[in-house]
Amino acid sequence: MKFHDVARPYQIEAINKLLQHDHLALWIPVGFGKTAITLAALQVLHDHNQVKRVLIIAPKFVALETWPAEAARWDDINLTVMAAIGTAEHRWEVLDSDSDVVTINPENVPWAIENGLIKDFDALVIDEIGTWRSATSTRMKALYKAREWDRAWGLTGSPMPNDSLLELWSQLHLLFREESPLGKRFSTFRALTHSPPPPYSFGWAEIPGKRKEVQEAIAPYVFQIDRDRVEVGEPEKVEIVHSLTLPEKARDLYRELTKEFFADLGDEKLLVPNAAVLASKLAQVANGFLYVDLDGRDTPLHDVKLEALQELVEGARGASKVLVLYWFKRTGRLLETTLKVKPINAENIRAWNNDEIDFLCLHPRSAGHGINLQLGKKPVEIIWLEPTWSAEGEHQATSRVARSGYPFAMVNVHRFLMRDTLENRMVRTVNDRQTGEAAMLEAIQELRTTGELV
Repeated sequence: MKFHDVARPYQIEAINKLLQHDHLALWIPVGFGKTAITLAALQVLHDHNQVKRVLIIAPKFVALETWPAEAARWDDINLTVMAAIGTAEHRWEVLDSDSDVVTINPENVPWAIENGLIKDFDALVIDEIGTWRSATSTRMKALYKAREWDRAWGLTGSPMPNDSLLELWSQLHLLFREESPLGKRFSTFRALTHSPPPPYSFGWAEIPGKRKEVQEAIAPYVFQIDRDRVEVGEPEKVEIVHSLTLPEKARDLYRELTKEFFADLGDEKLLVPNAAVLASKLAQVANGFLYVDLDGRDTPLHDVKLEALQELVEGARGASKVLVLYWFKRTGRLLETTLKVKPINAENIRAWNNDEIDFLCLHPRSAGHGINLQLGKKPVEIIWLEPTWSAEGEHQATSRVARSGYPFAMVNVHRFLMRDTLENRMVRTVNDRQTGEAAMLEAIQELRTTGELV
């Protein structure tokens, strides 16, 4: 199958924009095909000898799986794509090869630069450039200082995951360098668009009216697809909430932690130092355990959610696939060892998309970006076993399935929530696209002040 035969109008438009601009930020929502769009544009440039070798920096799983698989999927894309992931010897061999496209994860970029292994590339693509939002990060400074690029594109569906203009500066700085519409210095841009924090506080406040000015300034440098104006056949997400009840002992512990910032576990005494840690401890209680030290030792409390999950899985067995989204590492271990859920890796992604396995678990932080799980002939039940404070993490993880290419009109999104706990506030935070940390601290303050379980 040829991509150009099935490409949607907005995808053709995006390809043409890339071909017209040597430097461009491409903002396309999750699931809209930015990988195929970019490969198609690179193929045209390669065919006309305008690009010889391309370095693509992407999150590890995306670099290893998504880019090579997408190139192999289409008959009209014949670029060779190799991933510089693995041992230092293998990375060196791939970067020094004659492959048309080499992918590498951000963590290994400083290593590649130190060893002089990026000098032979004439084009740069940064996938999920929205994660390069820190102006002071080592990888950003190393990549900027390493060299200039004849062609540089940045791809993301989330240019401002925390809804802050400050997140844009480093992204455009990397792509456009001295020509960046946001200026040469981060400190100058911040001073022009934000008010400094008052004494004894933190957080720069955006100056009213500056957002519109920034949007107008960057418009010529960005091609953006508005999700609302494009029909891509994405499935409807049907939310199903499973309200569960904390056992009495866990409920008493929840109250004790909230009131005293302390818990007596018999052999263990747990002291909670601040509100942020308290929020994490309350979430642990809701999910059946408490970490008791920094080494990850835990005290089991209950199995309410795991038992409910087993029931749902049993009902879906054979008819649907089940993707379980979790937050705590302990839960991930239990899913794999007790319920025999397959973890996310390259082999299991392929098996899942071929309907060879029906039960997969995913941590939104480690594998939210760029993983394609929408393929196959079975419907998928998405289960949020443990909620998150991050609207971006929620959106990215759910969109691994609920995206263009999913063969059904609807996808069920189940939420397992403990009644009268912070979990309900977490879901409201995500739905309202609030900043996770601020909402978390606000919820804790409300809980402490009113004495009510939120």
